[in-house]
Amino acid sequence: MCNCYTEAIKTAIENKQEELNKLLESEIVDKTKALELSIELDKLIYKYYSYTMRTINALL
Repeated sequence: MCNCYTEAIKTAIENKQEELNKLLESEIVDKTKALELSIELDKLIYKYYSYTMRTINALL
């Protein structure tokens, strides 16, 4: 069974990681932008694992 919510978050995480990696690969890195992207990525990861843990706990 596909959980569309978790799949959407996973896709958002992958996209944010790609965006951050591209920024960090450039010769001149905007540190403020890199920090913002990193924080956004952390929030997405937290959201994913929080939702996953709530789902697991509900099944127990």
